[in-house]
Amino acid sequence: MSYAIFLRPPGRPFGTPRRATRRRRCLPVPAAAVLLAALVVLSAEVSQVDAAEDRGLSIMEEQRRINSGYRDEFVLYKMILVNAKGDRSDRSLEVRTLEGHDAGDKTLLIFRDPPDVRGTALLIHENRVGDDDQWLYLPALRRSRRIASSNKSSSFVGSELAYEDLTPNEVTKHQYKYLREETLDGVRVWVIESVPRFKDSGYSRRELFVRQDNHQMARVNGYDRKGQLLKVGRWDGWRKVMDKRWRARFLRIENVQSGKSTILEALDVKIGNGYSPSEFSTRALEG
Repeated sequence: MSYAIFLRPPGRPFGTPRRATRRRRCLPVPAAAVLLAALVVLSAEVSQVDAAEDRGLSIMEEQRRINSGYRDEFVLYKMILVNAKGDRSDRSLEVRTLEGHDAGDKTLLIFRDPPDVRGTALLIHENRVGDDDQWLYLPALRRSRRIASSNKSSSFVGSELAYEDLTPNEVTKHQYKYLREETLDGVRVWVIESVPRFKDSGYSRRELFVRQDNHQMARVNGYDRKGQLLKVGRWDGWRKVMDKRWRARFLRIENVQSGKSTILEALDVKIGNGYSPSEFSTRALEG
């Protein structure tokens, strides 16, 4: 079998003579024109990135605006720890928060039950700039100790919540980027990428799923420092407290790498308790 048939130029019938072709002269493209075209493309890409960052930041700032102005709050939680085998253990936890417009919020978490953690408390002072201050109080020692920044990615009292998960989501400490819109559990959401601006975070980035109907969180995907999915947080049962403030009934945090999870159920919510700053101090914690 001859291979000559496979040697013919594409588009020329077999056996027809080759026609002389006339070469076209290619004019050189000025280097300045090439550079200008590259700059136009680069400028368009930068503009798209800036627009995505501006939109992401705008959505998160609107969330902060909606959630501001409550002054102070008390929440009683039932905390359920679930291990990889499905075994459960229950805890009772109260959270008190004092809103701070300039210095940042102050939060106090106190365990009520069971007896082995009763009285264990965590005090958080949010700082608008720099690291937040955290102190852990252990009743057996009758004193508090400061949580170092390098330890804030550690587990909080055996739960799937890290110490950094308990601090308010200060907008200025993250870089936001709008990714897309989608439907999650029948609700339209914006998906925002959040990258921490501070060091020692346990997350390289997070994906925030913000509900479009009330600007509250529906889900958060947290990725570890290697870029692998680490935790998935889901909020459910959103309702208004005192006909004004949106609060979720349930929060479930699942560690997809370990198979463990933590569930928080809000049993009682009270807004406007008249808390004073002195109640959120290490002296009050140890008193």
